[in-house]
Amino acid sequence: MSAGFTHGDLAYVLRFGEDEPEIGQFRFTDDGGYWAFFVDEVIDFPEDVTVLRRATVLPE
Repeated sequence: MSAGFTHGDLAYVLRFGEDEPEIGQFRFTDDGGYWAFFVDEVIDFPEDVTVLRRATVLPE
């Protein structure tokens, strides 16, 4: 579920078939969007992840 997320938002997500959550970045496109990850170039579509909670970036 990616409702309410905008381009660049971060969240802890559980990818389909994985046991450990990762931080993903939502990237908006004309087709709806996808989740990108920092550890690889693989992307997941919103229906392939479970959002556990939003990640909050604190200023330095």
